[in-house]
Amino acid sequence: MLPEKKDKTNEENEKETRLITKTIQTKIKKTTERSNLLAKKIQKDAFYTIWDSYKAKEDIDKMTKEEIAQHLFYLGAKVAFEQKTKDYNDIKRGNEHKKIEEMKTQKKLKEIKRNIFKIKKNKGLDIKKTIKDLKTAIKENDDDQRITEELKKEIKFLKEYHKQKNNKD
Repeated sequence: MLPEKKDKTNEENEKETRLITKTIQTKIKKTTERSNLLAKKIQKDAFYTIWDSYKAKEDIDKMTKEEIAQHLFYLGAKVAFEQKTKDYNDIKRGNEHKKIEEMKTQKKLKEIKRNIFKIKKNKGLDIKKTIKDLKTAIKENDDDQRITEELKKEIKFLKEYHKQKNNKD
């Protein structure tokens, strides 16, 4: 049989609770102090790094937190505006280019698939000519891996199809 557990008295429970609470409070206090010091250091570093031409280092120590925060706020707004403008211009230039390239890629793939479909349906496209066209397309699109792989698959299919067709004849 198991030995009977003694129930803790209220006093023991309260002592244990106070000890745990005190330990937690101490840890929170230390963590808060460390985070405040780190925040102040980061705030000063950010201020020095970005705004060092504005004020001398000694002036920052004399400034109030509100003044520093105000300068950082305006600076942050300025940086954010510049970044958004840059992002917008990049998107305008870059994404349009990417979209156009993607559309060209999709258009080429659709055209290739249409030709393959016509050959599969045996509607009179010349297989050898199509294989040559696909090889030329691979050379033209060697920078786009997706198209190249798709073209190679289709060439392989056409060669197999051509062999089967010749064996039947």
